[in-house]
Amino acid sequence: MPASGGDYDVDAGSALAGFRTCPVCALLAPPRSHHCHVCGRCVLRRDHHCFFTASCVGHANQRYFVVFTFYATVSCALGAVLIARHLTTSGTDCALKVE
Repeated sequence: MPASGGDYDVDAGSALAGFRTCPVCALLAPPRSHHCHVCGRCVLRRDHHCFFTASCVGHANQRYFVVFTFYATVSCALGAVLIARHLTTSGTDCALKVE
């Protein structure tokens, strides 16, 4: 394993073709992977580190992250609609009236 990081000398038909060592953690990393300094590991097709889920968004969980953000957006919009509806109609049917 190269100490300074870089490409491995493997055959083009090998299963490890294109793999390299990560310069930070010095482990074997697949092509298009990047090291996350927050998680301390290499992530395949890393997009970003999400602080809401406390993990990196990459190849393995990008679909789940998109679904999570969609449902979070829908629930926030629904909550805003329900609050606005409650605020506009709460003064008309109040049981305690001030005279």
